[in-house]
Amino acid sequence: MGNWLDYSAKKISGADIRNAGYSGVIRYIDAPNLLRTKHTNLEEHRSHIAAGLDVLLVFEVSTTDPDGGFARGVEYAKRAKAGADYLGYKGVIFFCEDRPETPSVANWRAYLDGAASVLGRERVGAYGFKAAMDAAQGHAVAFWQAGRESDVRSHVNFYQWNNGRVYVAGVECDLNKVKRPLATVAALSPTPNHDLDEETTVLAPAATDDFITIPTAGKTGLALSLYVFTGYGRKVVIKEMVCHKRTPAKPTGADYAPSPWPNGGTVDADRPGPIQLPEGTVGVTLRYQADHPFTAFVG
Repeated sequence: MGNWLDYSAKKISGADIRNAGYSGVIRYIDAPNLLRTKHTNLEEHRSHIAAGLDVLLVFEVSTTDPDGGFARGVEYAKRAKAGADYLGYKGVIFFCEDRPETPSVANWRAYLDGAASVLGRERVGAYGFKAAMDAAQGHAVAFWQAGRESDVRSHVNFYQWNNGRVYVAGVECDLNKVKRPLATVAALSPTPNHDLDEETTVLAPAATDDFITIPTAGKTGLALSLYVFTGYGRKVVIKEMVCHKRTPAKPTGADYAPSPWPNGGTVDADRPGPIQLPEGTVGVTLRYQADHPFTAFVG
């Protein structure tokens, strides 16, 4: 089964992790425009997959995440899903109750239920100490426990070793012992989408119209959605959205009538959320105004 790592101080290549004798990693994620030092990114994620590591993701803003209950679970799961979609990752994402005691079992369960309403229960994992692990049963499908090893519950998949730290490539990491393998873990670590990295971030000229075409990168299905993100406190104005059934052209070649953008054309952080696209869409052209980078992708 081997041991896994989690870490936040710096990114580590898959080759370094594999050469150090580890078989998997659990890495932090957030929406693409909110990625910071502790989060994984497309380059690191690709290196983990290429090295044959199993990969799972975890989302955490602070130790009080669950206090917001169901609504906070929805909010944070949308951010986590956007980051996972950017990586091409379809597996379990852990959500955290990162306190030795669980202040409110009801809030913790509601937080996980909110995440499940976005991701589906089959993609929700729970991280925390023994009380959180007990309370999360029935509200998550994967379990990652911290604290004393003697407290590890029988249903727990991973134990975050509490007796020290390990170092890989000079980076301080947590060692995680596999207690109960996830039968589907290999299937939950797919090869990331290789068509997103150069086609998602756009630096637009200030106060003038410009166009960007986002391909669907071969994705199909009725639930295909467009995601557009900008930094908190900033805005992008989408003036027009055109969907294409054939190879996208810029800015002409529409197979559907141009569509108005929700929220009066304004993208503000993670609002208005995913925009469902018509069946058969192979690309989307946006006419927009922005004076700073923003992110757009289909997933």
